[in-house]
Amino acid sequence: MILIEFLQLFLGGHGTFIGTFDKADLVCFTLGYISIVLISNCIHKSNKPDKKLFTFENKKKEFLYNIKIIIIFAILGVLPSLF
Repeated sequence: MILIEFLQLFLGGHGTFIGTFDKADLVCFTLGYISIVLISNCIHKSNKPDKKLFTFENKKKEFLYNIKIIIIFAILGVLPSLF
């Protein structure tokens, strides 16, 4: 997202595909990204996963679940542009 904001600085503008640039967006996305990384690091350190959970079957189930979620959100993302 931060990269997109930098691209908007050089290639964006009103009426373009990329959109407009706002320096506040860049600051907010950067601060948000850094805070998400710090919070996820703290949560990961406090909840270390059990090594027994990393089996091939569990990875397969997780992969199939992720594919289902991707398909659902892809359909939901395309629907507004159809109407």
